[in-house]
Amino acid sequence: MFTTPRAPGLLRLAEITALGYPSRATLLRRIREGRLPAVDCGNHYKVTLSDVEELYPRTSAAAEALDPQLKAWAEEVVATAPPLSAADAAAVAALLVRRGGAAA
Repeated sequence: MFTTPRAPGLLRLAEITALGYPSRATLLRRIREGRLPAVDCGNHYKVTLSDVEELYPRTSAAAEALDPQLKAWAEEVVATAPPLSAADAAAVAALLVRRGGAAA
């Protein structure tokens, strides 16, 4: 079986949307407009999380709305976690989204 090697720092559009960013169609539109740099991988595109974050900055309103106990736990986990690649961060976010039942 042939598998495409994973390029460090590049994520598929499905991984980006799993993090709560705009839909695949919106991301494709931004790529075609030249506003979102992407790598054409044949039948799909890959982008960097940093480029998506630059185009769609996150606000801290969601963090402020967290339960104080949950926020303290999350801050402790982040402070003690090893450095994450963009792919690892996407995987962790996808797990948290599945755990919570829906994207924020």
